[in-house]
Amino acid sequence: MVRFNCSQQPPLIPRNGHTLEVLIPCRVSSPGAGKQDIRSNDDQQAELEKWLKGNIDLPFKITVLAGSGSGECLERAEYLQLMDLVESDHFDLVISEDLGRIVRRIHAHLFCELCIDHNTRLIALNDHVDTAEDGWQDRSIFSAWHHERSNRDTSDRIKRTHRNRFLQGGTLPVQIYGYRKKPGAKSDVDLEKLPEAEKIYAEWFNRLDRGAYYTEIADWLNKLVVPLGPYCRANKWTGSIVSRITHNWILKGVRFRNKKRSKRHNASGKYKSEAADPSELLIRPVPHLAFFEPAYYDRVVAKADERNAKFRRNGHGSVDPCRNHAKKRVRFPGQCINCGICGRQYVFGANGQKDRLMCMGAREHKCWNGISLHGPLATEKVSAAVFSQIESLADFEPEFLAMVNGEAQRFDSAQTDQLWEISRKIDSAGREIDNLMKFIRGGDDSTRVRDELKALEVQQTKCLHERQLLADTPQNRLILPPVAEIKELAREAFRDLTTNSYDFARRLRTVTAQIQLNRGRQYANCASRSYVHYLLT
Repeated sequence: MVRFNCSQQPPLIPRNGHTLEVLIPCRVSSPGAGKQDIRSNDDQQAELEKWLKGNIDLPFKITVLAGSGSGECLERAEYLQLMDLVESDHFDLVISEDLGRIVRRIHAHLFCELCIDHNTRLIALNDHVDTAEDGWQDRSIFSAWHHERSNRDTSDRIKRTHRNRFLQGGTLPVQIYGYRKKPGAKSDVDLEKLPEAEKIYAEWFNRLDRGAYYTEIADWLNKLVVPLGPYCRANKWTGSIVSRITHNWILKGVRFRNKKRSKRHNASGKYKSEAADPSELLIRPVPHLAFFEPAYYDRVVAKADERNAKFRRNGHGSVDPCRNHAKKRVRFPGQCINCGICGRQYVFGANGQKDRLMCMGAREHKCWNGISLHGPLATEKVSAAVFSQIESLADFEPEFLAMVNGEAQRFDSAQTDQLWEISRKIDSAGREIDNLMKFIRGGDDSTRVRDELKALEVQQTKCLHERQLLADTPQNRLILPPVAEIKELAREAFRDLTTNSYDFARRLRTVTAQIQLNRGRQYANCASRSYVHYLLT
């Protein structure tokens, strides 16, 4: 421990000539239950005050900066404030248990240099660093290196332990809906499925297979009052929660680890999650926890991913598919009406009235079309026109039926050819994979071989998915239902939906085109190619 008093050289000389201004930074990394105790800040302060009283003969005034957070983070409010106080040229001494309590990595040494630039002495007791002594730079740099190495060694030890325990069935994941952990469970062998979740998951994936979106499944689960997982912080199902659970491999009886990893951003010191190297992925089969066969699960998830790919927002300079569109689900006729003057969308909330729509340009004083539209009335008029057109449909002509069936036969023939071609690609990829595996078993473990093997496996999986989709597509002669049945199906689709629900709006948008609203007249172009005229009230 560094020991000195005012009679030793170099002495501590107060800037104001009578009282030493002392700055004490204290920090704990992650306070909370089962972690570090926030009272450690008080313990650090008490120990440093005791040291000051026993080693300094001058009167002193203490300013304490106590906080919590990672020492690697350079954006902590306490650290930024500490640098501001040092740069104020008001303090004579900064004292801490060790440099790691202030900041970690090479920035600890840079902070010492900041103190030197502003004539502020820094003492780190446990690191034996005193910036008033010759050679403090060596001890400061060595201390920063020692802390960095200790962090790395600790991280490697924890990762090694978790990997081994995972392969033995340990490091149990947080349970999602449908699973229960027995009291005192230490392994995934002690996890079990909830019987009541079988039907829920079966219908869940059946809806996905039929083309439902995650938000629609979330609405269905909320309607059934299906409970969320025991550790979920949300109070209702959302599209993101449904997507996250859908992509959890445990539903097909596979546990995984190291699909993601945390990486430090050196400029800020913060950590972010990113995809880990595929070679680090660990997989453990748990067939007793599977709700689906792996082939069926992979096919449905791949189908949902392909359907939702156009909505992906990856933030890498690509066009944002949600740009200029509402980020929430909007009732009809929202997102369906454009201003005939400026082309901007009509939005709800005209002049403070939540049921009326107005031009976004007029709201922003960029368009003179200030006329508003009554939303519920427009929905009533458009839906009535749509049903009127459906009711007026005549039966199908024999010539039309023959043309449809001829097209169906042509499609069946092309489908057979596609199945043969895909099967040929699957066989070819399988042979190439076998050849590459022979190279690997023979000792050729180059990166290029593994990359090619991975590409072939991805290609084979994609082809298997396409073959399954084609195999599930019905063939034979296409039979159109009579018009009366089509009318009943249309009534059934809208029967249980309210006019202000999202499902009603989504289905009505599928049969109506975009509406262009001009001042003084409004037209709704329907799928039947007729115009619906309605007046505003």
